[in-house]
Formats: sequence, structure tokens, C-alpha cells
Amino acid sequence: MSKKHSMITKMAFLSVSLMVTSAYAIQGSLPQLKVAMHITQTQSEYLVTTPSFAVMIFVVLSPLIQ
Repeated sequence: MSKKHSMITKMAFLSVSLMVTSAYAIQGSLPQLKVAMHITQTQSEYLVTTPSFAVMIFVVLSPLIQ
């Protein structure tokens, strides 16, 4: 594997890891976010599910990006 592909692969894994873990990092504070931002339960749960959907979309699109 060339150095360019190796660096791209590392960056891809790190970005996916960041997207997936960021959703769960805020999950414990959802009740406080809901109160502080005056949002509904559904809107606060979107904060957790949106990164997961983004990962799924980019996994499907990844062959087209290469």
C-alpha cells in the first residue's frame, strides 16, 4: 500500500471513529440539553442519531469517492 493510501485510510478510520463516538458522548447530557435549549425529546435524540446516519451514507458512498 502506498503512503498516500495509508494516510487516507488512517484519516478515514479516525473520522468515522470520531463521528460514531461523538454521538454517544453527548447521550448522557441529553436531559440537560433539552432543558437548556428548550427542545423536544425527539429533537434531542436527533443529535445522537444524525452522526450514525452520516456514517452509513458515507460508507455507501465511499466506493464512489475513491
